[in-house]
Amino acid sequence: MRINIKHIYLAVGLVLFGNLCELRAEINEFSAKVNGDIYGQVRVIDDVDGDGNKDIIFGGTDGKVHIFSSNGSEIFRPPYWPKQVDAPVTAGIEVTDLDGKGNPNILVSTMNGTVYCLNSKGKELWNYKTGGKILIAPPVVADLGGNEGKGIVVSSASGRVVLLTSDGREEMVFSSDHPVNATPVVADITHDGQKDILIKDNTGKISIYNRSGSAINEWFSGNYSTGASDWPFNIDVADINGDGIPEIFTTDPSNSNGTFKMWDNEGKLLSSFPITEAAHGAPKIADIDGDGIDDIIIAQCDGKVMVCDKNGKPKKGWPFENDYMIYSAPSIIDIDGDGNPEIVFTCNKSGNQGLQAGCIVALNSKGQMMEDYPKYIGKTIAPLTFADLDGDGTLEIIAAGGIGYTGPQLHVFKTKAKLKFKIVTIRQQTNFK
Repeated sequence: MRINIKHIYLAVGLVLFGNLCELRAEINEFSAKVNGDIYGQVRVIDDVDGDGNKDIIFGGTDGKVHIFSSNGSEIFRPPYWPKQVDAPVTAGIEVTDLDGKGNPNILVSTMNGTVYCLNSKGKELWNYKTGGKILIAPPVVADLGGNEGKGIVVSSASGRVVLLTSDGREEMVFSSDHPVNATPVVADITHDGQKDILIKDNTGKISIYNRSGSAINEWFSGNYSTGASDWPFNIDVADINGDGIPEIFTTDPSNSNGTFKMWDNEGKLLSSFPITEAAHGAPKIADIDGDGIDDIIIAQCDGKVMVCDKNGKPKKGWPFENDYMIYSAPSIIDIDGDGNPEIVFTCNKSGNQGLQAGCIVALNSKGQMMEDYPKYIGKTIAPLTFADLDGDGTLEIIAAGGIGYTGPQLHVFKTKAKLKFKIVTIRQQTNFK
C-alpha cells in the first residue's frame, strides 16, 4: 500500500487546526451599548480577557479607549481599561507591533491633538502633542524599509503632518498653510525605492514629500469652497494602468456636484469625469466584474455607489442609488464565500430615528443588494472591520453605530467570508481560501 505523506501532513494540520478551534468559545452576534459614541473605525486586538478569542478595541467621545470581549461585554482592568485620555476620540485607532517584538501597541489620537502609544495592558508608553485638533484621520503606521523600522505619520488641523519614530520622537515635519484632516498616504509614489508622504490639505492642495522632507511636487485638485470643512475628501494611490508606477486619485467637491480626478506623480491630469457628489472616503480600486481589469469604486456622499472604468464609463448594473449618506470608504470582500467580490459599506439617513438612522449595505458585483442586507445599526460614520474573532475560519463584521442615541454603538455580525490561512508542513505549504 502506498501512503501519500503530503496527505498525512495535511490531515495532521487540519486536526491541529480543529483542536485549536475547540479551545475557543464560538461567538454569537451581538449589539452592545457603550459610554460615548464611536466615530472612528473599530479595531481588533489579541485576546485580553483569556477566553481564547480576539477582543475589540476603539476610542469613544467619552474620552476613553475601550476594550470589549467578543462575547459583547466590556473588559474592565482599573486603572488602565477603559483608558482615560485627554479628550474625546473621534479618529480611528491603530493596533500594531512597532518594535517587531510581538507585543501589540495601540495608537490613539484625540481631539486635543495628542497621540498616545499604549501597550496591551493600557500602560502609556509615550505621547506626542501635534498642536492641532485630530478629528477624522487615524495615525498611519508605515514600514519605512531598511533599518528604519516602522514610523507613524499623523495629520492634524495645525497643518503640520508629522513623522514619528516608533518610540514617539519627532523625526520630520511636513507643513501646510492649512489644516490637514485627510489621512496621509505613505507609498513609493516616485518609483525610486523609497517611501514618500502624500498629503491633501483642506483646500485641496496635494503635496508629495520625500524622506528628506522636500516637496517633490504640489498642485491643487480644485478650487475648494469647502476648505474649512472638517470632513476631508481623502486621497489614495494605486497602479491603475499597470505600468508599475502608482497613480494618485481623489474626488473633488469644488464644482456644483463632484469630479473624480487622477494624476501621475508629477501632477499631470490623466483622467477626470463628473460624478453627482464627491466622496469623503478615497475611491477603491478592484476588479469587481471579473474581467481581469481593475475598476474604480466610488462611494459618494449622496448615497450613490459607482463602479466604472478609468474614464468614468459605468459597469453593467451600476451605479447603485439610495437616499442615504456615505461618509467612509467601502470594503471590497467576498462576504458570502462564493468567490466573487462584494462591496460593503455603512451609510446613514438624516431624519430617521433609532436603528433606522443607519445601516450596513452589501452589494454584489451587479449592483444588487445582498440577501440579509441592509443591517440596521443606527447612525454610523466609521468604516467596517472584518476579522475572525473566534478562530473558526470565517470573518465577522464589526461595526460602529448608534451615534446620537439611535441605538447600541457596537455591533458584531457573522458572515460567510473565509479567512485565508496557511498550514506549513515539512515539505509543503498549502493555502486554504
